[in-house]
Amino acid sequence: MRARVAVGALLLQPAFGLVFAWGAVVPHALRDGWSPLLVGAVFSATPFGYGMGTILGGRLGDRLPPQRLCWASLGLLAAGFVVTFTWPSGATFVACYGFAALGVGGGVALAGGVAALGQAFPAHRGSAAGAATATYAASAVVQIPIVSAVVPALGWKAALAAVGGAAALVATAALVPMPSLPAPGVRRAGPAPSVGALFRRPLVWTAFLAVFAASTFGPSAAVNVRAAAATRRLGA
Repeated sequence: MRARVAVGALLLQPAFGLVFAWGAVVPHALRDGWSPLLVGAVFSATPFGYGMGTILGGRLGDRLPPQRLCWASLGLLAAGFVVTFTWPSGATFVACYGFAALGVGGGVALAGGVAALGQAFPAHRGSAAGAATATYAASAVVQIPIVSAVVPALGWKAALAAVGGAAALVATAALVPMPSLPAPGVRRAGPAPSVGALFRRPLVWTAFLAVFAASTFGPSAAVNVRAAAATRRLGA
């Protein structure tokens, strides 16, 4: 049972890690006449939606079984992809691809995956959460080279659709055998602290700053390194 939970929760994450592959198609989008502002907006929409999805998923995770959150995230991914690649435009890439599918959907997927792993491995909740986050980030190592290699044959939009669809199918196949898990029972010893009280705690605000720096500047470098490599003719 624990193995099926781990496989489902972890293989769900790479489907949303496709956001990092955007850096591989930026030069092609620019050559197609997309403005630098629009190209940046597509990528920026994802962390904005991801934060909202994580908050939403965390709230729903107090009431719903983790498996339901995982399926909901795949539903958001599928809906966003269908709209984007059926009617590809700057607006659909920002709103449906970046924000809804990879952003909100990715945040809900992380919340559901962490909740499922926490139930399956109650003595290792921290390691389980780290494994889910690491799997999401590590997907870039596989997906970016694949997208770069496929773009010359299919074009950049079709390449994203093909790799994203394949990752979604893998995630679906991994979720199907995941056993049902109960909704968590939330118990608090006292009233929940306010947001202001939380951010006055040194460990909380320093952790926030560390995550903000890593998740903002790291992906920004990933997006721009592809264009820099192409300029220097270093290849895909």
